Amino acid sequence: MEERSKTEQLREIEREYLFYSLYAENMRILDFIISESRGCIIKDIEGKSYIDFTSAFAVCNAGHSHPSIIKAVLEQLQTLPHMSGHLARNESMILLAKKLCEITPGNFKKRCAFRLSGAEAVETALSIARANKRAPIIVSFLGDYHGLTMGSLGVSFMSWRTGFQSFVTPATFPAPYPYCYRCYLNQEYPDCGLSCFAYLEKAIEAITNSPELDIAGLIIEPIEGERGIIVPPDEYLVALRKLCEEKGIIFIVDEIQTGFGRTGKMFALEHVGIDADLICLGKALGGGVLPLSAVIGKAELLEKPALCCGTFAGYPLGCRAGLTTIEVVQSEKLPERALELGNYALKRLREMMDSYRLIGDVRGKGLMIGVEIVKDEKKTRAPEEAKRIQLEMQKGGVAAILHPMHNVIRLQPPLTITREQLDKGLEVFESSVKKVEKQKL
Repeated sequence: MEERSKTEQLREIEREYLFYSLYAENMRILDFIISESRGCIIKDIEGKSYIDFTSAFAVCNAGHSHPSIIKAVLEQLQTLPHMSGHLARNESMILLAKKLCEITPGNFKKRCAFRLSGAEAVETALSIARANKRAPIIVSFLGDYHGLTMGSLGVSFMSWRTGFQSFVTPATFPAPYPYCYRCYLNQEYPDCGLSCFAYLEKAIEAITNSPELDIAGLIIEPIEGERGIIVPPDEYLVALRKLCEEKGIIFIVDEIQTGFGRTGKMFALEHVGIDADLICLGKALGGGVLPLSAVIGKAELLEKPALCCGTFAGYPLGCRAGLTTIEVVQSEKLPERALELGNYALKRLREMMDSYRLIGDVRGKGLMIGVEIVKDEKKTRAPEEAKRIQLEMQKGGVAAILHPMHNVIRLQPPLTITREQLDKGLEVFESSVKKVEKQKL
């Protein structure tokens, strides 16, 4: 009898012991078991190498296992690995809070609250908004994803909510996100005159004029990540910020996926020159080594009591990783690198769009890129073809993200990727599209 591979042996154990709804076959994005990661290369348990176009969900902006971050964490392990920041302060926590307040957009006095995950950061921001406004309603956007805790899921309008609607936060108002390729209002940008914003403006006017209702905050992703890298028009975000100021609505921006150089700026808001009352950070903050998240906002908002404590809030090991990650991002000029390589990749992908009917849209900023796969000129979604493209890329040695219910391939490599690695990845992507399109024909 032929001996089974280690992958097959582990998958048998996986099917028996791992939580089914998360690790079911149809939910596994990458069809291999990972064993090692360095820089922009990951390896599976059988020894095959892949160029990583996922950054582990935009976490490893500085690359996998960056030596400076690993060194700092090992040093911290030998002195003070853990102490809750709510029990006793530590140096890394204090210095990281100062640094984050300095580098985030906004010329006003700020304060910082630490959490562990992005979802917790969102929960904290919602708590701060409601504590300050003493109002129940949070405006959020169709397609935004803010986490899977009950509060963060309550302001996420995606398929993740299915079956959990009765549990999540009820006081929310869903607004149409400016998804110009598939406009909710059947308009064409820029001739639409931002109809989606006009719709939202009227809705907010109706709510704020009601004596029984009031809005505590509005939360938005400056680029929708999980939805498939949806980039709104710059003027939409500018108008939204102004509207919140006029109506006294706390403007919350979820930069968990877009922060720390991913879009070609340290933060996506810098592309449009606006700030936020509260900014949620996570993912890349821990350098791909440790979990860490934070909420940074106007000092006066973070002075009222809110639900933002936690056992691991401000723990020294994570904060040391965060400090070193920011040093790496700044010293290696990773935002500038992301902008240059991202513009190059977008140009190549848009050239491919002219040659392959399966490519319906190419969009993104920096190294946060989405390629929408469609069946025809009517923009019919093609999730099966998209999945086949992703699997062909994997065979060719490139790992990319594709949510199984979506038709958008997300290209989000570490910002340390070399031009040679990026070219190789794009070549594999094109050959995969070509092969699947030929099969389709």
